[in-house]
Amino acid sequence: MARQPLPRLYQAPSWLPGGHAQTLYAALGAPRPPAHRFERQLVSTPDHDFFDIDYLAGMENARHGLLLFHGLEGSARSHYVQTLAHACAE
Repeated sequence: MARQPLPRLYQAPSWLPGGHAQTLYAALGAPRPPAHRFERQLVSTPDHDFFDIDYLAGMENARHGLLLFHGLEGSARSHYVQTLAHACAE
């Protein structure tokens, strides 16, 4: 059975064509929400490594949770993590 392509739901704005321009705008020109304060928990692994879990401050006991994963070079301070955390906290 052949897979059907997903419908194109995203339409780039006419003033921001192409993926490179969109990436640069998001990184350098897009408005930023206020920075959120995170609390960090260090988790050790059996292979003597570790990973960090950052919680939105004051949200540790929230009824629902959301995991945000950044890339290898990102962090909780990355603009896209801050923007998504802000939108989800609202």
